[in-house]
Amino acid sequence: MLKFLFFAFLLVASAYAACNVQQIGILSYCYKNFLGFYGLNFNGTLPPYWTMHKARSKMLQRDGMDAQPAICDAARTLFSCTNNVLYDYTCLVDMGLNMSDAKDYMTDKAVGNYQCTDGYQVLVKDFYCIGYVRDHFYDELKNCTDTMNEQINKGGNVCNALNDFLACQPPYYANGCNYNVGVFACGTDRAGVNANGNYCDRLGLLNKCPPYREFSPLLLVGSIEASCDASQTANVGACYYGFFNFYGINLSAGFPTYWDFHQVRGKLLRDNGISIQPQVCQAAVKLSTCVHKMPYDPQCFMAFGLNLTDATDYQADIAVGNYQCTDGYATLLKDFTCLGMTRAKYHTVLQACSDALDAAIANGTNLCPAYNTFLNCQSPWYVSGCDFNAGVFMCGTNRAGILANDDHCEKAGLLNKCPEYN
Repeated sequence: MLKFLFFAFLLVASAYAACNVQQIGILSYCYKNFLGFYGLNFNGTLPPYWTMHKARSKMLQRDGMDAQPAICDAARTLFSCTNNVLYDYTCLVDMGLNMSDAKDYMTDKAVGNYQCTDGYQVLVKDFYCIGYVRDHFYDELKNCTDTMNEQINKGGNVCNALNDFLACQPPYYANGCNYNVGVFACGTDRAGVNANGNYCDRLGLLNKCPPYREFSPLLLVGSIEASCDASQTANVGACYYGFFNFYGINLSAGFPTYWDFHQVRGKLLRDNGISIQPQVCQAAVKLSTCVHKMPYDPQCFMAFGLNLTDATDYQADIAVGNYQCTDGYATLLKDFTCLGMTRAKYHTVLQACSDALDAAIANGTNLCPAYNTFLNCQSPWYVSGCDFNAGVFMCGTNRAGILANDDHCEKAGLLNKCPEYN
């Protein structure tokens, strides 16, 4: 869960009376159970915050999304247990921590409770995308925290600094995943800033976060459903082990980025031409058959360390490869050279078609018309450069790629069909 605690906070703390024996006793009971979940012993002295954090991170790295429900149970139980005690970080100092670790524990408890209650649905649905954005934009997100701390250290208006912070990180998550993940980031940060002193909130000077929206395919295209468990991930890994062997790629070294793999395959085709295409197709169809033994989505690829873009590219590649090597196979072989020449000759206009679709997705416009425009955009160039069937082949290729990561237009009957082959 601290995997999603974006950064620690330097905050103004509220003052409570000194902790008494009864308070320490209750807190000791609560934290003994909490730490025991992570395999840590508690004998009256709390371990340093990062010792607990590393134990939790190890569990998340090992088990991924499968560990999150149990981690959230532990977080909610801790919050409920300690909620019977009025205390601040100084009580945790009395339990053997330095001030920094004590404040981190306080922040962690508040963040964990938010993420596992109000934010739980988004945490589960966008688990891997949240992690990708956090890692990909690490420097930018950290700068938000550093700027807030600098403003507070200079003696500026604390409430203004906190509000600037609440507005700083969420856009990275909204743009990288979807609107609701931006709300989740805001709620996480707001819980964190209130954990060690809610002065601004009590005065009504701390901005609220926007409400979550109900799930809508048009709003959340590109977000990833959290449905890939350990067995599904293992199946994808096993399938790609054999697939990559065909290209001389050792999966034990880790999944290559999509474009690194794409370049390896491209070189094989350039070096060998049409003579290698049957073997390339055999590998593609075998891969598609293998991965479809179990449900899968881009999360299965992200479990191997890929970012969201590479994960969705791999998923689209499976669908495109299967189409080209089954329904489109006769045209692929017949027009092999012509397809390549057309792609090279009209690269600029073909790329413009793709760029227009990317812009529509980024702008959150109604994607069904955008998809249909794309299906009609590239095909005419292949008809002109080769023949009618080459245009059908390209339409089918692009349609398969669209459906690989977003089938809501197809389900609604709003995605155009491609013409039949002659």
